[in-house]
Amino acid sequence: MLDNRAQLPLAGSLFTLLAAKQTIMFILAKLIFKSYMPKRLEVGMWFKRDHSDVVYGKVYNYFTIYELKEIPYDMYEYMSISGAPVEPYIIQPMTNPDDVEDILVRPEYIGWWEDNLAEENEDGTWTDHTTLEDLSPKIINDWLYGENGDNDGLIALEVDDETREPLLYEDTNKVMIKQADFVDEDEDGSMDIEDEEPWDDMDDLTQYDSDHETE
Repeated sequence: MLDNRAQLPLAGSLFTLLAAKQTIMFILAKLIFKSYMPKRLEVGMWFKRDHSDVVYGKVYNYFTIYELKEIPYDMYEYMSISGAPVEPYIIQPMTNPDDVEDILVRPEYIGWWEDNLAEENEDGTWTDHTTLEDLSPKIINDWLYGENGDNDGLIALEVDDETREPLLYEDTNKVMIKQADFVDEDEDGSMDIEDEEPWDDMDDLTQYDSDHETE
């Protein structure tokens, strides 16, 4: 895990580097998508596609996210069929749909997806393998939404144990998220990262293109 995290600039505050010894935890959050009207369509923009399957007489509704691979000839005709492009947001899960939406992380900070795999050794012990990759439509469709996803959008969001504010990686300005199962409701989920090795393979992340107007 990296130890060069900073707190997100919520409410206009500056980035604040955390101490070398820091305690992190994961809280339950939700990944959602909001549409916006762009000035122009660009390759790589995300779109939302609704699906409806019938299994043994029961209707299952879900959606997938896909990337625009080529620019359509007529932008407005394309959006009249496929809808406007969407951006990811991370919000506080709401029990009452009438509550005011609490946005925890905006699109430009989303995000690294952490996958934890364990491999059994010959002596019966287990070795953890942690991988980080930029959040993609494939990950979203496989794990969060899509035909095989949970379709509730719930995730585990890495935050500072004291302030409970989302943390980001200083070199990429991205937050860390993982499967919601990593949030243990019976424990605080915190972990000390003082002596852990820093990652050094973060240079290939594509920067977020914010040249559009959000709703």
